[in-house]
Amino acid sequence: MTRTAVPRRLAATLSGVALLAAATATTVAAERQRPSNLFTASGFTVRFADTPERAAQLRALPPERLAVRRKAGRTYYVYADPKGCNCAYVGTPEAYATYRNGGPGAPAIDGGPPPDYVQEMERSIDDDGSVLEPGSTLGGFLDEE
Repeated sequence: MTRTAVPRRLAATLSGVALLAAATATTVAAERQRPSNLFTASGFTVRFADTPERAAQLRALPPERLAVRRKAGRTYYVYADPKGCNCAYVGTPEAYATYRNGGPGAPAIDGGPPPDYVQEMERSIDDDGSVLEPGSTLGGFLDEE
């Protein structure tokens, strides 16, 4: 093998690796697109389980249920979606109020029962028991990105 053949072969291999890395990065970015749904429209923040710590925290949450968690004296509403986006939607009480009323621009609920989806979410909070746990935290999902 000649001396010029080795650098050319190495350059071709490195180019292939670079293309594969770029394709993988594009796929990961596509998978991490911010979901568009009532949670995000209402002001919930999407927190992806993109580290081992966050993956463990996501697994510790009740899947596809709304839970209340507290950190540093603040209340957060958290919906774990491990199968959909591998993420948690994290909202403030204001974001939850917007969600509860049907999203931004929806008419306010005056005295009548909330929609079925809200009643189901509120039952999931009750089932979780998290309202009674003032010291519960959610670690990295509540940290700013």
